[in-house]
Amino acid sequence: MQPHDYLLLPDEDKAEARTPKREAARDEAGPPPDPAAERRRKRRNLLVAAVIGLPLLTAAIAFAFYWFTTLRWFEATDDAYTQADNVVIAPHVAGYVAQLLVTDNQRVKAGDVLVRIDPRPYKAALDQAVATQQKDEASLANAQRNFARDAALIKDQLAVTQQQYDTDKATVAAGQAQVESDRAQVEAARLNLDYTVVRAPIDGAVGDRSVQLGAYVQPGQGLMTIVPMGTAIYVVANFKETQIERMFRGEKAGLSIDTFPGVNFVGTVDSLAPGSGAQFALLPPENATGNFTKIVQRVPVKIVIDNPPAERLDQLRPGLSVEANVDSRTAPPEGQRQTLAGAPPAQR
Repeated sequence: MQPHDYLLLPDEDKAEARTPKREAARDEAGPPPDPAAERRRKRRNLLVAAVIGLPLLTAAIAFAFYWFTTLRWFEATDDAYTQADNVVIAPHVAGYVAQLLVTDNQRVKAGDVLVRIDPRPYKAALDQAVATQQKDEASLANAQRNFARDAALIKDQLAVTQQQYDTDKATVAAGQAQVESDRAQVEAARLNLDYTVVRAPIDGAVGDRSVQLGAYVQPGQGLMTIVPMGTAIYVVANFKETQIERMFRGEKAGLSIDTFPGVNFVGTVDSLAPGSGAQFALLPPENATGNFTKIVQRVPVKIVIDNPPAERLDQLRPGLSVEANVDSRTAPPEGQRQTLAGAPPAQR
């Protein structure tokens, strides 16, 4: 039995549809690849990778060498500021300001008169104390004469009783004690009179002045602040607790002050604080209660500026921002390393 023609039509249609697709695929595939061109393309890619990668590799090796020989010995922080040992000026005695002899931001020398308090009440107190001393000294002299006379009479057993003798002796002792007390009163009155003249204790500049002419001031009241200038200014750098393992007195430090861009200062580590900054805060942390979150602590390190440029001395101020780099390679030899400062020369 011969198959019907209509049964072959679908297969013929599919064959005719597949033939154009194969031809289109062969056209898109193009000619076979050229091995020589493929090798040239690979060599070009390798050359580009070498040109780009070789400088990067060289830079990485150079940085690794620099880190191993130099950078790893430095400890740096930008949490650093210039400071000075400011002195708050306060009077010893109360009174009205009779003279104000300085103004804001004025340079002063140690011993310069800053303020004069009205001395008249204290001059009167001194005069009264001197008069009282003179009166008591006269009474003592009279008592001593009486006692000397009684001593002579009782020795010859004349008209002086033992009771009178003992009374005169006690009077002399009391008079001597009173005269000593008067001398102390005179000295205190003289000191109070001297305290009416307020002088600068150190060299520096006047800052934070609050006193005004004619104002009434009390003992201990802050009138102004004397700020040391120039070479008296130092740096306090707050290093992390993980940075001070190799930090000791005498190590050299590079200092960069934001006020003077491009100017490099050299300093020396003077001492490390005996505790972290949190220990001396107004409200120290209490980690024994509540939830605990570990925070890296910072330890203040005092750095003395070595021979600052003369043209920058007048511009140095406390409170300037500093970047500090301490070179641990300059540490003292083993056995001589310290972190705390010794006593000042005047107190040794």
